[in-house]
Formats: sequence, structure tokens, C-alpha cells
Amino acid sequence: MNPISNPTSRRGFTLIEMLVVIAIISILAGLLFPAVSKGILSSKQNKAAAECKAIAAAVVMFYEEYGYMPVPAGNQGYGKPDGPPFSDEGSREILKVLMGENQDINPKDKVFLNPNRPIKEGIYKDPWGSQYQIKLDLDYNRRVGIFPGSGQYNQRVIVLSPGKDKELGSTKTDEFFEDNVANVVITTD
Repeated sequence: MNPISNPTSRRGFTLIEMLVVIAIISILAGLLFPAVSKGILSSKQNKAAAECKAIAAAVVMFYEEYGYMPVPAGNQGYGKPDGPPFSDEGSREILKVLMGENQDINPKDKVFLNPNRPIKEGIYKDPWGSQYQIKLDLDYNRRVGIFPGSGQYNQRVIVLSPGKDKELGSTKTDEFFEDNVANVVITTD
């Protein structure tokens, strides 16, 4: 008997069967990709929110320990509603104080913030690779403004992660509220 005409002796997939299997796998992967992407984004947002809260808690513990905010000299405007916007340098210096790296401001050399990952060049980065931004209540009235004209929040500290677009925005009309993560609830009202 001829092996080609015998259906039981067939040994593999035909080209059409293989293309059908590849097409099915592609369709399933296409359906799963958005769900996986959404899950990864949600995970990063949750991590950033937890780290923002940890930084804010460290500032409050510092304040309760010393009775003043962990701000290097010359940065006393950070936190005032009409004060300067967020500053990479100012935030970095505040984080150094909280991590026990500035004895002038933290004379007991206490560590208030111990990040769960290595810090490179003194920069504590969010899950997207941007530095966390910090504004403090330097009027000591429990009111912190994020940007000039954006209102104030009843907080001692606001910590922001710029989010996946790595932009903070500057007013309520910006997409500031789209992907930024903070230790306070920010609404568009």
C-alpha cells in the first residue's frame, strides 16, 4: 500500500494546520496583552503609592522627633502655596536627611526611611525611574500647596511620583491628575 494514501501513517502538521495554530496563539496573546499591561501598571501604581506613604510617614516621624521639618538651609520655601515648585535637588536633600545622611539636620543620625532597594546617587526613584518629589508644611500650619494656584491640602507633607509619563504637570488643567501617584487624594474638583 502507498504510505501517502494511508491516513494512519501521516507524521506531522500540514502547513495550513500549523498556520491555524499560530493564528489561534496570536489571537489569545493579543487578548491577554492588555490585561497583563493593565496589571503591570496597577502594580507599579500600588508600589509608588506605598512608597509615597512611607516617605510621608518618615517626614512625620522626623517632625515628631525633632519638632522641625527635615529641610536643608535655603529650601525653606518648599511647601508654601506660592513657593517654588517641586525640586529634584530639594527632594533629594530631604530624602538624604530621612535616610540619616545629614548630621547637621539629623544630629541623632536616626534613619527614618529605609528603602527596600538600593539607592543610586542619593536618588530614590519611583517604579518608572523618576525621583519622588516632596513638598513640606514649612509654615507649620498643616497646609501644603502642590503648585501655585492649585489649592492646599491639610497635610504636613505631600509626596508625588510623576507616574509613567514622568511629568508632574503644573495646574489643574494639565494632565497632572491622570497618572501621578501621591500620598494624598487628589481630585479634579
